[in-house]
Amino acid sequence: MSEEGAKKGSSLLAIFLFGFLSMIFAEVFSGASPLWFLGVWGWFVTLPLYWAHALLLLNLAMKYERTSLTQLYLWGVIFGLYEGWMTKVIWAGYMGATPAFGTVLGFAVGEFFVIALFWHALFSFIIPILVFQIIVQATNKGEAGSIHTSHLGVISRRRRNYVLLGIIIVTGSLFLMMGLIADSFSILVAGIINLAYIVLLSWLVTSWNKKPLDLESLRLGKTGLSITIIYLFALYIFTFFTLFPERIPSLGTILLTIAFYGFVIILIFVSPRDTRKTIELPEGIFNYVHIRWVLILCFMLAISWAMMAAVGVILATLFYLGMIFLGPILFFLAVVSVIRKALANRKMSME
Repeated sequence: MSEEGAKKGSSLLAIFLFGFLSMIFAEVFSGASPLWFLGVWGWFVTLPLYWAHALLLLNLAMKYERTSLTQLYLWGVIFGLYEGWMTKVIWAGYMGATPAFGTVLGFAVGEFFVIALFWHALFSFIIPILVFQIIVQATNKGEAGSIHTSHLGVISRRRRNYVLLGIIIVTGSLFLMMGLIADSFSILVAGIINLAYIVLLSWLVTSWNKKPLDLESLRLGKTGLSITIIYLFALYIFTFFTLFPERIPSLGTILLTIAFYGFVIILIFVSPRDTRKTIELPEGIFNYVHIRWVLILCFMLAISWAMMAAVGVILATLFYLGMIFLGPILFFLAVVSVIRKALANRKMSME
């Protein structure tokens, strides 16, 4: 198995696909905006918001060679913190509701654990990155494609990973059903249209690109990176002051949020670089067909939950409560992993 990878030029089609993957896994699987394509807000605010966050943070991860799963999780936590500045959810709770489990130092505890430490890190960032790498392997027509070596363990066809896929399907189907209030017709429309976007973009990417693609195909140039940063900066400023301004917290909470950014960034950069890429890929990894079936099963199961809504609501509530516990556990494990690797790396450099 060869471990190296050459830089490739970016692909506009691949960038489009990645943006849609982040949007769909985050907003459709959560039930927050499964019918986002029906409104102007979805096309001109929500989709670009996820697209820009995912692209910017992935580009920073590649630029500074911090792309291990633990490091991507921490980049994803940074992603999730936008829910403070824009929607104010991690500070004041979901729109139209008070914090479900109260507040600590101005933070809505439950919402912070779920959104910042779990959902966005996984569904808005890590899962789209892994799915993108699986899909674009179809562009490898006898030439060298590559996947980050540290990612192979979670995209290989092992029993553990099939279980994880099952959990993703059940979670996404339950929250999709809840988001559309158990309306089978709306679920069917959301499923068909969102699946069509991914299938169409995947076909365009894998058919039209002559060279094999990988994460390097999502690397932005200076102009693209500048546009992305300017767009996000403008969006943060605009939504902070205009979207639910009455939910803006005290200065102390804002400073604590900034301090948390600093802590996460320190964790990312004290961890060792992750540069290895595997070119000769093993046969036992997931492929595009598996991804299609994950999406189809998710939408079909959501319709099934709608037919037994009482059971679906109970299960969705239990899954949500589970994420409240899993969020801080994942973050704690990431901190421990970073500390261990940093100490091991320092020990090796001293020998």
